[in-house]
Amino acid sequence: MAVSPTSGSGSQVVLESRTTNVCTVESFELHMKDSGTCTIAASVPESRNHNAAPTVTRTFTVNAVVPFAPTITEVTPGNATITVDFVAGISGGASITTYKYSVNDGDTWTQWPDGSITSPLIITNVPNSIESKVRIAAVNKVGTGTRSNMKTATPKSPVWEVERKSNSALSASSEPSVVSRATQLPPRPALVRTRSVQSGRRTQVTATRAARDFNIPVTHAIISVRLKNGRLLARIQVQVDPENPTTSVTVPYKSSLVRISVQFANEMGISAGGTAGANLREGSTFLGTTINGRPRLAGTTLPGGVRFAKGSSTLSASAKAGLKKSLKTARARGGLIYVTGYAQRGETRSSWTLETLARKRAENVSKYLISLGARQWITFYGAPTAPTAWHTSRIGHVDIATVGLDQL
Repeated sequence: MAVSPTSGSGSQVVLESRTTNVCTVESFELHMKDSGTCTIAASVPESRNHNAAPTVTRTFTVNAVVPFAPTITEVTPGNATITVDFVAGISGGASITTYKYSVNDGDTWTQWPDGSITSPLIITNVPNSIESKVRIAAVNKVGTGTRSNMKTATPKSPVWEVERKSNSALSASSEPSVVSRATQLPPRPALVRTRSVQSGRRTQVTATRAARDFNIPVTHAIISVRLKNGRLLARIQVQVDPENPTTSVTVPYKSSLVRISVQFANEMGISAGGTAGANLREGSTFLGTTINGRPRLAGTTLPGGVRFAKGSSTLSASAKAGLKKSLKTARARGGLIYVTGYAQRGETRSSWTLETLARKRAENVSKYLISLGARQWITFYGAPTAPTAWHTSRIGHVDIATVGLDQL
């Protein structure tokens, strides 16, 4: 902001900020640095014909505004993650407390659970093989600021290392056995310890894997924070070093008020224990292609599937019995589990509700699999379509498929 002070003697007026933490001055330009009270002093030095003039001060209030837009410089996709490098914008006169992110070009926003405010920021639990349109926005005490520019990234499942086992019994002409590490579900944490840090305002969580499980790949840890009465406060997913058997992270909750559990996870699934449903997500299950204009799922379907009564999403006793057998087959095969529900015209009064019915069917099947102890990652989806290439029945139907990493 430019100012134009004058003096009766015609001498040059000198400006000085008395509150440099709030405002500064260069020549006759005022620069606001933070919210608060800005005090500017004006003085005129002594000259040949005039004594120095008394110093005059002026005080005014600088109000904070929402932060200016940050600039995303680079987005790096990983395994169900996106790393966002950015340059922060002006804080708006109040300290930035956290950032929000969107992976659908600003349609919906999520706040980083740990309150991180420095670059880079890591977005977790992002669907693989689906393009994300990333934007971020800073937050201060006034509110959420202007959103950033948009950059795209497509997370992808890693190509897992294949290990060859030595076998002295193999003949010279035999091929060595090949075991993919990706088929192994992660272990349970052998020990979870917590301690109070930052004067009790935060809790440091340390989870240690058992020594016998050191060769099982682990990509991240899922930390569930609950009140003493069992109510879930937060579920925080953090990346871990696959080679380090100990994972440590600090969460913004008082240790005296919460109970914390930790599950390890890799690309194939999640360890036992912890919060049920952490391995369940909604997303597109059509990762394959279309055949004769009809959607086809990637992977290998489980025989039988699940059928519902017309217009219903309630699992019958026979359907539940069939799902128990399906889960045994899925466990034996390994791989991810994809559940796709269908609904056809005539099942509901309005075609607008077909997708809701199809989704609910898939969701109910997925939740029942989890209640049976399914540890593999489960993705569910509803499709109000004509029968797929897998079946021709018009009865309400749900397909279940297993998808290995080599099929993605």
